[in-house]
Amino acid sequence: MPSDRLAALLRQRHLLTGHLAWLDAEITEASGLNPDETLAPAAFPAAPDAPPAPLPSTATERPQTPGKLKDADPEALARANALADSLLKDYSARNTDTPQSTRRGCLMLALAVGLLGVAGLMAINLIFFR
Repeated sequence: MPSDRLAALLRQRHLLTGHLAWLDAEITEASGLNPDETLAPAAFPAAPDAPPAPLPSTATERPQTPGKLKDADPEALARANALADSLLKDYSARNTDTPQSTRRGCLMLALAVGLLGVAGLMAINLIFFR
């Protein structure tokens, strides 16, 4: 087992190395430098120290809105949030796929294919063998 884990880790490392090489090429292209030139690490903006904010844990909890939306009308935001919640409820309520309906559809399809096969064999029998 340890050899399988080592192989998987080495494969992941190889994939990450390839991705980093691609990112370096894209950054070099976007910065307008020749591919032979390389950017010093100080030329790139520093990564943020704080980790990204966690996603909301429930559907009613909303993430903080950036920019101009903080200063927007609270009533308008409440209406927009209510509309978004109602749309989510509508779309989630429309899920009609159940195992019974899927099974029924498959059986009906199999029956239709069988009937078409029998009809085709009867037509061949009537046309060529009579």
